[in-house]
Amino acid sequence: MIKQIAFNDGCSRIAPLLSERVKVSVDELKSGLEGGVFYDCSGAIVYVRGPEIHACAPVETRGRWMSKAVIRDVLKPIIDKYGFARTTATTELGKKFVIGLGFIQDGDYWILRGSDGD
Repeated sequence: MIKQIAFNDGCSRIAPLLSERVKVSVDELKSGLEGGVFYDCSGAIVYVRGPEIHACAPVETRGRWMSKAVIRDVLKPIIDKYGFARTTATTELGKKFVIGLGFIQDGDYWILRGSDGD
């Protein structure tokens, strides 16, 4: 199930998840992510701004936190509006996840177009 959460709550919840890879404060996140929307997806956090989508999952939920049907509830409106969704994947687990959703690598980004994943 997906539910939108408050922006400040989203920033506070992803800060410790991102600390595995980068050192960033909640205030830095608030500044850098301004204009986006956060969703709680069974404990994982999804961030959307324009055609960009990113996800952070706590270790205990990785591998089972979101089905394709649930993520498509977030992806479909993005693709309907922009014609594509874009994300990044820097770990092997992240790459496997986005490939499973139908994203195709394009330089530093992973792109999902309506015809790719619908």
